[in-house]
Amino acid sequence: MADKSTSHWPISLTNGFAAVLNLFLPLVLVRILTPDQMGQYKIFFLYVMISPGLFLLSGLSNGLYHWVGKYPDTKPEVRQSWTLLVVISLLLCAIGLILSPWIAPLIRIPLADLRLFLMAMPFGLASEFLEDLLIARGKIWTGSFYSSGANVLRGVSLLAAAWWTRSIEWVILVFVAGALIRTLIGWLLLFKTGDIQPLFSRDKSVKVLRYALPVSIAALAGVVLQNLDQLILSVRLSPEAFAFYAMGCLMIPPLFVFEISVNRVLIPRLSQAFAAKDKTHAAALFSESVSELFRFLLPATIGLMIFSDPIVRILFTERYMPAVPFMRVYALYYLCFALPYDSVARALGDGKWILRAALLFAPFSIGATWLAVGHWGAMGALIAFLATQFTIRLYSLDHQRRSFAVTYSKFLPFKDMGVQAGLAAAAGAFAVLSRPLFSDPRMWFFVTGPIFMVIYFGGAYAVYLRKRSAHPATIHVLELAQTLGLGGLERMVYSLAQELHQRPGFKVLVATYDHQGGDPSLETQFREAGIPLVQWQKRKGFSLRSVVRLLQIIFSNDTRVLHVHDLGPLIYGSIAKVLSLGHVRLFVTLHTLLDIQHNRRYRFYYRFFLRFPDRIIAVSTGVKSGLVALGIRPQRIEVIPNGVAFSLSSLVSNIPLEKQTLRKRLMPGLAPHLYAGRWMLCLARLHAGKGQDLVLDIWRALSKEARAELSLFFVGQETQAGYREYLDQKILDLPDRERLFIAGPSEHPQDWIQASDLFISGSLLEGMPLAPLEAAGSGLPTILSDIEGHRFLSPWAHYFDVKKPEEGAQRILEILATLKTAGETKFFDDRWGAAAALRKRWDTPTMAASYAETFQFN
Repeated sequence: MADKSTSHWPISLTNGFAAVLNLFLPLVLVRILTPDQMGQYKIFFLYVMISPGLFLLSGLSNGLYHWVGKYPDTKPEVRQSWTLLVVISLLLCAIGLILSPWIAPLIRIPLADLRLFLMAMPFGLASEFLEDLLIARGKIWTGSFYSSGANVLRGVSLLAAAWWTRSIEWVILVFVAGALIRTLIGWLLLFKTGDIQPLFSRDKSVKVLRYALPVSIAALAGVVLQNLDQLILSVRLSPEAFAFYAMGCLMIPPLFVFEISVNRVLIPRLSQAFAAKDKTHAAALFSESVSELFRFLLPATIGLMIFSDPIVRILFTERYMPAVPFMRVYALYYLCFALPYDSVARALGDGKWILRAALLFAPFSIGATWLAVGHWGAMGALIAFLATQFTIRLYSLDHQRRSFAVTYSKFLPFKDMGVQAGLAAAAGAFAVLSRPLFSDPRMWFFVTGPIFMVIYFGGAYAVYLRKRSAHPATIHVLELAQTLGLGGLERMVYSLAQELHQRPGFKVLVATYDHQGGDPSLETQFREAGIPLVQWQKRKGFSLRSVVRLLQIIFSNDTRVLHVHDLGPLIYGSIAKVLSLGHVRLFVTLHTLLDIQHNRRYRFYYRFFLRFPDRIIAVSTGVKSGLVALGIRPQRIEVIPNGVAFSLSSLVSNIPLEKQTLRKRLMPGLAPHLYAGRWMLCLARLHAGKGQDLVLDIWRALSKEARAELSLFFVGQETQAGYREYLDQKILDLPDRERLFIAGPSEHPQDWIQASDLFISGSLLEGMPLAPLEAAGSGLPTILSDIEGHRFLSPWAHYFDVKKPEEGAQRILEILATLKTAGETKFFDDRWGAAAALRKRWDTPTMAASYAETFQFN
């Protein structure tokens, strides 16, 4: 489906924005609420965060990524997962509300807070399930905006409640209302899919629980592994002391979102690779994800450790300085995320391993944390927590090696990690050595922090880009055109996409933004060739939605080359390149500069937007000359002529019976004598610039005897409103008008060439037209207007002055005379042989090879 994605970046980018807001939320709250209230706030949302594990429902949400890997066969399992989640969450919360007077004193949480927590959780758990379902089904952008929008709304509403009420109880009430709204929106987004229709099936329940229950138990154990320190300390410390510890264990939402996003995309792809028994590919996917995680999480860890003092001063004010030691140690937790310990097991549906690992390390974590708290207090709990996190990840490596059936170096990017560690060490050393130069730690952070990032990320991406250029992988190319109509430009896009699609090292996707259902187009040919196609219809005028759609396609398909055709796609491609922050290289092919003649403001558009492409491609030297006249530097322009997929033998049939049969198929219902006469073809879109009216003037200039021998056919799609009606009116005033036909568009112009005896074009301006090229290359006598865009065919064509229709009529008479003298068979055979050099020079493999070289090395 068009909106499906295989990239984590839509999730990271959209949720990252919301996560930044949530990061700043406690920064404002510490300036509104007292430390005691902040402790109460942190404890409440600690339980919110771990609620999926506490309710034993994590396996149902995680299972979606497993079931959707086999969708739609597993749609009943998805429905059953939803039904079980709703029933179990409502049941457990009802029981909790009944027992709340006895539970609240045990966990030292106010009774009112506990009841609000139990009222909110069915909605919170349901909304998280709906978000996971959207993303698992491939609706990554929809799921991302759903999640990020809800998080933004929650952050703003919580802040407003705190500001106006100065009451933690009101903050919690607003959170409950937000959970309800988020669930309702998710339900509306997914209701029509049928995936959240209730299903009560014993067999499906058993199947779902067989996977989900071990994962849920493992998640509960994971709650112990990941949050036991805070759970214990929330009971043993005062709210104020707990606030210092919690602030030190700084939650940086963008980093959590980034880690979750990578895994959400990685797990379904791993599942598909394992299902295809392609373990090598699965190992490569895992290695790529680890490298990307490590690339961002390592500098975050080092930065937090080095700059913890100024960070606490800036974020939480100096009264929270007791949090500094905790932050310095807790920073190592983010480094753990670089090695996902259960992604492989989840992709395989191996809930038993997940459960076994969790049950093995949970008792260790409980014992170690309890003892550490007793001997070393809060810092001891934090060290025990980190030790458990590192140990379980080391334990998972053997399971991953056996699953991939490869050596460790095949699924762990040791070389990349070593380079990144060296860069982080260099950046960190610079920051530490520069500390004595600053009296204020905050100024030290503001000055050296950005330099730290520049040193690390500048070096990391220099290495990354060098690696990509030295060892180019598959190049993902996005061809962007306005439509897939039946014109020469669209046929060129089809030929190029088809050639690149068959060429190793390239993966092609074609997109159009002005698709109108029902209009004649090349869509069927693209789909029959197996070329992926995305089409949508934009509204009139500039479409911001089309820019967003284009960015979605770029990031979803890891597009590295964006190839646009002519001015409209150039505008959208330029904006997309800027907004993608250089993720793609932009190439533009200009087929004609006719726009400039019809609208002078287009000169400005061309001059401005041609600043953005990495390479400008002109289809002819004439187009290049026009660009140079606009002020474009010649060094930026490369000429790549269009190519045609010529047949191996002449398309022009010399057998009268075959030709007449083809003509009857193309134009049924004509008078019988017209099928036996000479056909003259004008193949071009119906537009004033294509000169069909000039061809009619040439018809008028022909002698009566010549017209009696000919029929004239206009084949092409109307692209200028009202032009066909204008031609119809002009035909009414012409002699022998019963021999003039406007046949409309055709998906197979080769058939028209085969059925014809002459080809004529009266175009006023061309870049490098395909129809005359194909006609001449097929051995058809070709009569062309004497313009620069036609002169490349001078060895094979006959020309006339556009201001002298009688010259065009004279060329036609000369060809008819030669046909009679030489004989039809010899005439067409000679022309086919004479066009051999043309076919060799301008065929599609030659064109595609030029584009492939340009895409790879520019």
